[in-house]
Amino acid sequence: EEPETGVALSTFGLNQLGKETIRLLYEATNGRLDLLHDFAVHAHQTDISRMSRSANDLYGTMIECRMKDLRKKSCNLEQLLAAAAVLGQAFTTYDLQCLIGCSIQELESNLRLASTEHFLSAIGEIARFQSTALHDHFHRVGAVEHQEYHRKFAQCLQKMRPGEYMYRQQHLALAAMIDDA
Repeated sequence: EEPETGVALSTFGLNQLGKETIRLLYEATNGRLDLLHDFAVHAHQTDISRMSRSANDLYGTMIECRMKDLRKKSCNLEQLLAAAAVLGQAFTTYDLQCLIGCSIQELESNLRLASTEHFLSAIGEIARFQSTALHDHFHRVGAVEHQEYHRKFAQCLQKMRPGEYMYRQQHLALAAMIDDA
């Protein structure tokens, strides 16, 4: 549990971490002791004062370790979360389904897994990343496909909500489709 993360880290020899760092570590590892241990080993091998500069890299590495284990359960969960990050920190499941073009059963299965793993919280048709740090991580992961996602979402908006011209224009501009925008 999150309140016990500090105790686990002190057991691994890390006593000088602040509450915010401990909270982020819990979030990145979902409380998994193996990943907290990996972090401790890394911290002992590196100057801990330099770690704040590479916090995004370390956080990303720890999320990648979790995703590697999850690929056995769902091969496209990371792609789904990267696409969702383009839509924002909160999004509707209909928007995400249109964007990634999968079946509702596959989407619901992946959303349940993401919710179980504390990547997302889903209430009805709305899903939200559990934190800004998680959203930012998956936004960076999907950076290569951002233009394509924005182009595709502009098409989705035209079908789903044809009157939302300003929102569609923003996505077309982000897709580098200036004439269409």
